[in-house]
Order: sequence, then structure tokens, then C-alpha cells
Amino acid sequence: MSRHDDSTTLRQMLDYVEEAIALVKGRKRADISVLRHVRRSTWLASESHST
Repeated sequence: MSRHDDSTTLRQMLDYVEEAIALVKGRKRADISVLRHVRRSTWLASESHST
């Protein structure tokens, strides 16, 4: 059984947070909301095709 490396998980979380900050930097709240809905719709569409 492999051991879970907490430092890897924390680094990954930091990477995701930095990516999220870069995505929203300079955008208005309405723009961010639209992006979120587009991503969610895309994800839901891909899930319906995978089943």
C-alpha cells in the first residue's frame, strides 16, 4: 500500500488556487459567473456522453 504524501496534495491545491486566480484576475463578477456556467454545461454534456 502506498503512503499518501500530504506535501504533494498541498502543492496541487496551491497550483489550482493560483490557476483560479489567474483565470479571474481582471474580470467582473458577471464574467466569472458566465465562465462557471459554461464549464459546468460542458462537464455535464461530457458526462452524459460517457454513460
